Amino acid sequence: MEDNFLTVNMLAAQMSPMLGMVSHNIQFEGAGHAIERHDDTVSETAMTTVTAELTFSMDMPLDDFTPAELLRRLGELAEQKARGTSKYFYAEINKATEAVGNVVDGGGQPPSEDLLIDAYSRMEHTFDADGRWKPPTLFTGGNAQLINDIHASASFQRRLGDVLRQKRDDYRRREADRVLAG
Repeated sequence: MEDNFLTVNMLAAQMSPMLGMVSHNIQFEGAGHAIERHDDTVSETAMTTVTAELTFSMDMPLDDFTPAELLRRLGELAEQKARGTSKYFYAEINKATEAVGNVVDGGGQPPSEDLLIDAYSRMEHTFDADGRWKPPTLFTGGNAQLINDIHASASFQRRLGDVLRQKRDDYRRREADRVLAG
């Protein structure tokens, strides 16, 4: 049973890579949770149920239930889990980005240099101790090659460099203004 659970989770993470990137936990009680941020704002999130189901026919011969058939059925569960969890995940991301004003609406058009620069300009960014940028994770919705091509262009790199110089200064100011515990 435990192996089946792990298999479903592994397959779901392959089907929806963001599932493998986001840490999660099982909450056995409550109708939601809240995150209190450093600026005293509170974000509340309601719980949602993601379900997956399989149907077995009582007429199915037991000999037909092979390891390959079990894996196929676990794959069906994983697909349902990936679809349901992704839908919830993206809905929560949309709510959060709308709340802070980070939404860039391309109006259904494919990604462009201007759209990506607009998106990067709206984000807060982090940098390591040497000032190197820690790029955010982008969920590309099937446009990965186009986005990679845009990132590879010299004009985009020049514009992104301008944005990141300002963002690095903003980051340093934020870090200098932090109140440390102790």
